[in-house]
Amino acid sequence: MSATQVLGTDPVRPPVRRAATPGRGWGRVEALLTVALLGLYLGLGQWVVREVHVVGFTSLRRFADALHVVGEPLRAEQVLAADPTPLATVLTMPLTVVPGAVTSLAAVPVGSALAATGVVLALHRALGHASPGRLTHALLLLGIALNPLVLLYATSGDALLLAPALVLAAMACLDSYRRRGDLRALLLAGGALALASLADPRLVIVPLVLGAGIFLAQRRSRHPRVVAGAEGTLAALLSPTVALLALWAAVGTLLAGRPVAWLAAPGALRGPAGEGDLGAAEAWGQTVEALALAAPLVILVLVGLVVRSVRHHAPDAAVLAALLVTTCCLPALTAVVSGGAQVQVREAVLPLLVATAGAGLLLGRDATGRGGHAPKGRRLRRVAATGAVAVLLVTWPTTWHLMRTSEHQVLEAAFVRAVETGRSQEGALTPSGNRIGYGPEARTSRFLRDLDPGRRGVLVDPEVGYPVLVGTARPDWFRDHPGTAGWRAAALDPAAAGVRYLLLTADPASDRLAALHPLAAAGLDPSLRVVHRSERYVLVEPVAGAADGGWAP
Repeated sequence: MSATQVLGTDPVRPPVRRAATPGRGWGRVEALLTVALLGLYLGLGQWVVREVHVVGFTSLRRFADALHVVGEPLRAEQVLAADPTPLATVLTMPLTVVPGAVTSLAAVPVGSALAATGVVLALHRALGHASPGRLTHALLLLGIALNPLVLLYATSGDALLLAPALVLAAMACLDSYRRRGDLRALLLAGGALALASLADPRLVIVPLVLGAGIFLAQRRSRHPRVVAGAEGTLAALLSPTVALLALWAAVGTLLAGRPVAWLAAPGALRGPAGEGDLGAAEAWGQTVEALALAAPLVILVLVGLVVRSVRHHAPDAAVLAALLVTTCCLPALTAVVSGGAQVQVREAVLPLLVATAGAGLLLGRDATGRGGHAPKGRRLRRVAATGAVAVLLVTWPTTWHLMRTSEHQVLEAAFVRAVETGRSQEGALTPSGNRIGYGPEARTSRFLRDLDPGRRGVLVDPEVGYPVLVGTARPDWFRDHPGTAGWRAAALDPAAAGVRYLLLTADPASDRLAALHPLAAAGLDPSLRVVHRSERYVLVEPVAGAADGGWAP
């Protein structure tokens, strides 16, 4: 008994023609597609990050963590145990090998370009099985690859597309298991979902949803052998996730004292900060707005999946519908449960858009049921594929409008302005009031590189100093462990602790070091002399023999 009999397909007549299955001829196509996509995303990424300065500080934080792990192996486990996205940090580590590429930010868009390429290649593989026709195939890929939000997060260095790429890979493996009954594909799907949960902790729920759906489908099967194997299928799908999370919990317990340190880390279950906490009604309203403008295909595909599930008794459509509903609800649910930030456009749209593309392909392939090879079935498939292409292409201008006007965003409006005007966004404000750009960090980093403060020569609060650390690519220069007694002692009496410089900001509310020396940033602390000042940072050095009248206990 094969798995194709479990998920509702015809066990006698395969639903996919043999010629449609990717084989030897697809290797050259995929190689060319990979080169073209990487070239596009990397080229545009260099312009976005280095020329128009549209770069997120979450990307710089990830590079700072990666530099710590590479440069200080003894701290590696501690850094990763408390990292909300440890997989992204681990994959960033090879990008820090060339210090010049880090300090110039040339390495920043490489990871996001690779993740976006993985998303499109996974869709290409799924399209190869679906065989909607070459023109439709190309247009569907184009609709995703050049979507404005995909372009932004493929080129700005953000790790947002990493988790959707892994979810798509898992969906492709599950499709292979459904068609061929290959247990290895099921295990690979579980592994991809486990890694996705380390790229985005909210996705821990995805393997549970998929596992429950497949388990229920198998338990309802008319074939005794399929029913008897339901528990084994569920175990094969969930065991990689359970094993990986148990391992990471053990690491968190040993090194951070908390088994879920990475889940409890700032930003683990919430997006970038917004304008206050959300109520349930407001969170759902923001999610619906993002779906309506940036991913309207979600609604159409969800209706189609439900209709097919009910009309044709197709368990695969029901499982896919459950997954789609989960991805739609996840941003609003996590915002409400965590009492956190606004539902950002970036959080709500990109995973949904990727899931929508996969659902649309499955709907186009299976909507005609067993008559898919008859002329009428081919016409229906062509109509469905044409509709998906049309909606994806129409989504471009509506997404562009949402990126320009939404109040719940990070870099979207800056990216739109940069593309429309070709001008640098250095110093521009986001709707939440944060400044865009890297100029002050770059100037402070250059000053430190010329100064060469030496090992542990700069005391800094890591919550505000990590962009400067990235600009130097020298984590060994910084003392940035505020959780230790030694850090506070050095902060209260820098000269006695052998600290050569203190890196401060003008905001004591977010900078613990500036809060201890409230007069230093203004140059009014007689014990600390200002040696460098930029728009966001002030570098001071202890004055030998001066009485410290500026620190606050």
